[in-house]
Amino acid sequence: MTCPICSVGTARVVETRHYGRETMRLRQCLACHRQFTTKEVVLMVLRPNEQMVSYYGPDWPEIRARILARDGNRCTKCGAPGAHVHHIRPIASFVSHVEANTDDNLTTLCEPCHEGAPHPRRIRRRRKQT
Repeated sequence: MTCPICSVGTARVVETRHYGRETMRLRQCLACHRQFTTKEVVLMVLRPNEQMVSYYGPDWPEIRARILARDGNRCTKCGAPGAHVHHIRPIASFVSHVEANTDDNLTTLCEPCHEGAPHPRRIRRRRKQT
């Protein structure tokens, strides 16, 4: 990784911390010796057979279809037609997608209700702004 401060040297990892699907790394430039932090987020997992798999898990399409059918393709909040399957407790707070994708943690929402639902990143942004 190139140093964002001097743009010359490569950096070594000094410390690594894992937070759900995010990894924070403290790095030190080998040229200027300054430290900086990087954040890595897993969006997709590449399987050995080269198939792309959503971080919701390999069986997410079947789980999603089951939840939509269970809720009659209707938003459980307002009753409008719904197409978004929402994790009540955020998937990042679980160790694995298997624990996160239980029926009691999933609900169908319409787009307006899903936009208004609490999301960890949105909550963090609001806290920073205040």
